[in-house]
Amino acid sequence: MICSIWEYVYKTLIRARFLPNSRQKLLKVAYRKFKREDKTVGDVVLTKGDIIAELHLSNTSLSRYAEHRSPEWALYKDLLAEFRLLSSLLKEDPRPIKALTGITILAPPAARLGFQVEEIPPGLWAWLNYFWLRFLRIAFSPRKDGKVNALAADRKPVEIWMSAEDFTEKF
Repeated sequence: MICSIWEYVYKTLIRARFLPNSRQKLLKVAYRKFKREDKTVGDVVLTKGDIIAELHLSNTSLSRYAEHRSPEWALYKDLLAEFRLLSSLLKEDPRPIKALTGITILAPPAARLGFQVEEIPPGLWAWLNYFWLRFLRIAFSPRKDGKVNALAADRKPVEIWMSAEDFTEKF
């Protein structure tokens, strides 16, 4: 319940929206201007003011995977479908979107999908992400045994990045 309320408030404030015509309703995207120092993502150099797409999984949607025989596989297949839809939307979008980014504890799968994975620098932001994502991992895990606690503790939040060009070529 707390997750649902917080997700609604936070994602409304940042204007994250489900993809138009999404059947899965799993991925939300917030478009914003890049505000950091120059950053290289693949072959693209991001500068202040460039438009980026910030990816957010719908935490409340994750609960529907608990009953699957293989929840991780079902989630992966649906996420790939969402990525293909987002790729087609990016190709049609008149805005010059340069890159996609997100924060996740699922660094190995993100890297296998081609995302550039980077540690979040130590500090309050890293700690808040660690606490929140660990809480979500435990709350939405289909596993109800002690193994989920060990899994959640081992994973640190990371930033993931991919240029829009690479994303649309890949998906």
